[in-house]
Amino acid sequence: MRHKRLTLTDIDSYVSEDIFSRAEAPSADRIAVTRALFESATEKQKQYLIMYFKQKMTMEQIALRCGVAKSTVSRTIARGRNNIIRAMKTHELISSLEKRSRED
Repeated sequence: MRHKRLTLTDIDSYVSEDIFSRAEAPSADRIAVTRALFESATEKQKQYLIMYFKQKMTMEQIALRCGVAKSTVSRTIARGRNNIIRAMKTHELISSLEKRSRED
């Protein structure tokens, strides 16, 4: 993901396709997004993201199943996506700094 600015569309694609795919050799992007999801998202965010992307449930269906308002589901998913982006940017920055220190 070097030199590419992540967008919410990228995160949605990685979460819905890459993280849950059964690919033999996971890409570096898939590994990074998976790590970011499971390290940075809260339990509720992970639950809603998985229901939304993996199980293809609507926000209304998630809200009914979990006994919360649809707006709560929407906000929780949005926060989860933002946490993933933040975690990936942090990881990328750390990797860049470590690489730079090894070169010095």
